[in-house]
Amino acid sequence: MVTALNKVDLLDGRTAEAGSVPLHETLAATRTDFVPVSAVTGWNMVELLERIEAVLTTQSITR
Repeated sequence: MVTALNKVDLLDGRTAEAGSVPLHETLAATRTDFVPVSAVTGWNMVELLERIEAVLTTQSITR
């Protein structure tokens, strides 16, 4: 599973630094694969797509 953290464009520098550390630690503790993105600006969308592709290619499809 890959979690997209959207709306990072709304964070200013201080908020991003202060807010991302606890969230990063929380997600790291759960071993969640996450990618911060901005759908509005398109920032980090290529990284998100690459991570999704990597997950899909390593998982078998079950019907």
